[in-house]
Amino acid sequence: MSPLTDVTQQKGIQTNETYKQCDVLMLEFGGTNQQFYAKDWANTLEMIKKHKGEIVFINDDPDLPFLWNLLPNENWSRWTIAVNAVNLNGVKEVLKCPSNVKLKDYPMHANMSFAEPKEHEKHKLVYIGRPNGRAKYLEEFLKSKNLEISGKANEWADYQIDVIENPLQRMRRAFYAMYAGCLAIYDKKHAICGWRTGRAYHALYAGIPVYSPKGNAGLNWCTQVNTHNDIDKYAILNNQERAEIWQKQVDAVLKDKAVLC
Repeated sequence: MSPLTDVTQQKGIQTNETYKQCDVLMLEFGGTNQQFYAKDWANTLEMIKKHKGEIVFINDDPDLPFLWNLLPNENWSRWTIAVNAVNLNGVKEVLKCPSNVKLKDYPMHANMSFAEPKEHEKHKLVYIGRPNGRAKYLEEFLKSKNLEISGKANEWADYQIDVIENPLQRMRRAFYAMYAGCLAIYDKKHAICGWRTGRAYHALYAGIPVYSPKGNAGLNWCTQVNTHNDIDKYAILNNQERAEIWQKQVDAVLKDKAVLC
């Protein structure tokens, strides 16, 4: 029902803003700002009220929960919240879910395909994202000259470092493939929930190994790093050594099966 991007339209997908009777209404997470997304929220609420059956809400970001307060008289027992996280008790706390919703661990990487590791151009690890809530990790890891940051320069102004521009979503695989590995760090919300941080999976499926500090159960398959010396060590591995680490991580991720029925 949401407005389509140019790329989506080119694939022949059509949008629909009116409810059609169905057994299960499936909703995806979206912007929580009602000023920017007022029409989308209004359409969503109208569909929910017309729908009489089960509802599945797919949530892939702990910062984008459903706005529960918009439905004060809703029967939450018909809702299943499908989250990309392993600690459902933590999710219920962080997302402030109504008490009688059902929660399911739903690994969202299930239908992705792996690219084979390639010879990389840069002997560096890359972190894509914002620094928010990650200061304790960045203070240590930014001591390494083998870590590159990709993001919005204004969000990194306090760190006084060079930041390269984020790649477009459709170019992200090729972007990751240039590097020796990806650094996946996370904030408190992701750690409490055991959230499968998207950038870690994007990088692994692009053919490069992923490194992360201990503390997020959703990233237990990543190779652990604790200091800037670890960043330096993994950035200079040869192609065979990188490929061996990557394959072990792939094998671990493949055991992670979706449980949403």
